[in-house]
Amino acid sequence: MKGNIYPVLNDAFILRAYEIEKKERFALWNIYNTKPIELNKDAYFLVRHFTGEYSIRDIISKIRKSYSISQNEAIKKLKLILIELKNKNVIFFQDKKTKKRKFYEKKKMKGLLSHIYVLLTNACNLKCKHCSVNAGKRLKNELEKNHFFYLIDQISEMMIPSITFTGGEPTLVEFLPELINYASKKPMRVGLMTNGLKINKAYAKLLVENGLSHVNISIDGIKEKTHDNFRGVAGSFKKALEAIKIFRNWDIYVETTTVIHKGNCDEIRELVKLGKRIGINNMKFIPVIPYKRGKACDFYTSLQCYIANIKNFKYYWDETRIIKENLKEKITKRKLFRCNAGEGVLTIGPNGNVYPCNNLQEIILGNLRNRSLYDIYTRPKNLLKLKKAIQIQNSECEACNILDECRGGCPAIAYSYFGSYNKCDITRKAFIIELLNDSMEEVKGVRGTKSPSYN
Repeated sequence: MKGNIYPVLNDAFILRAYEIEKKERFALWNIYNTKPIELNKDAYFLVRHFTGEYSIRDIISKIRKSYSISQNEAIKKLKLILIELKNKNVIFFQDKKTKKRKFYEKKKMKGLLSHIYVLLTNACNLKCKHCSVNAGKRLKNELEKNHFFYLIDQISEMMIPSITFTGGEPTLVEFLPELINYASKKPMRVGLMTNGLKINKAYAKLLVENGLSHVNISIDGIKEKTHDNFRGVAGSFKKALEAIKIFRNWDIYVETTTVIHKGNCDEIRELVKLGKRIGINNMKFIPVIPYKRGKACDFYTSLQCYIANIKNFKYYWDETRIIKENLKEKITKRKLFRCNAGEGVLTIGPNGNVYPCNNLQEIILGNLRNRSLYDIYTRPKNLLKLKKAIQIQNSECEACNILDECRGGCPAIAYSYFGSYNKCDITRKAFIIELLNDSMEEVKGVRGTKSPSYN
């Protein structure tokens, strides 16, 4: 092990320090596959020196001083972690001293906040019947360009590994390429949710070359008329399909979202075939959620169409997530939550409001014009209402016989359908029952049960 080489942490990794259940934990977080490598406190101390400005010799000296150990013990301690991280392509070595990485001082972060959705604008060039944000016109009090750049700095300082720009329609924001470029220069994966209407080869190239790595495009049928009627603008299907193909040619991760409803109920099987044929990486399927404009849709018929089509798209669900957790045994010992809203994910509205997620906009945690994102995230009072809304205790889920497999689903969807966070997420329950009936081990009281019907 040469003393005059400099270990540097790969750009794809973020060094995280956080707290779960009052226990301090450390991890290296891969921004592309979001699988953390757990570290102990000693390893965390060492990795903080893998910036490109400390040589092997420098780090050994720091180990000896901090731990009061011999030269040989310090070398052994460092060598073990260098070999392991090099084999996992987490670090690389350089011959010259140059500061490549910056590690922020440890912040008291409860939970593992891993993703931020940023709604850049409420403006939209479609007229979707089901829109969950009432998009259309810009809000009078939308954040300005400099606010978003400062927000990206805050997200980076909080060591959050992933961001998605959405809206409204984010491609209507003229400085979108600049934001993508700025975010991508941080250790951060950058995604985009778009309807595809403004995407052409030149614009897609601009976004990708500025650092875009993930895109989600809405597509609502196999027929042009089906999609265009639901989205409210003629020609939108052709543009969405064109955008998907353009981005796939750039070899970035392309995901689609399809809202299942009466108009496309019989097209989902063929849509899945199309997705496989053109190389879509992942396809999401959801029913109409009775939230904002979705309240005016026939969401109960949409739910029945969703349930009827689960067999056509269920293999897109990662079944390894359906792990029996024995939650009923744990629930009496501590509070358990149905989702990671507010702790694993946050949403920033175009006016600066911070929400636990996009579908929980009744709960405002704060506004970026008044406080930093870190202050909003770490203020316990802000999360009290949220935790009451999403906890399993005192909800219908607590007594459900598939709680261990389902974990309760989305409380926001429960609220949208039934006006209460404590009710069942019937979309999630239907999906889990279908999986259990088809391929999981037998669960008492579930196998042979039909998916729920709500008329």
